[in-house]
Amino acid sequence: LLTRELDAVYERLRADGVEFPRPPQAGKDGMANLAICKDPDGTLIELLEIHPDRWPKPSP
Repeated sequence: LLTRELDAVYERLRADGVEFPRPPQAGKDGMANLAICKDPDGTLIELLEIHPDRWPKPSP
């Protein structure tokens, strides 16, 4: 699921009792941050905040 404010979503969901194995992490390339949580059935859900301004620029 995409979000523009991953840290705020993470804090709100955690306060509501949603389980996260770890806090949000920056991707190794810095182009996105992500967090993984579990829904009530135990299914893993990835939350993603993309930073398009950090993506490589296309070559001319």
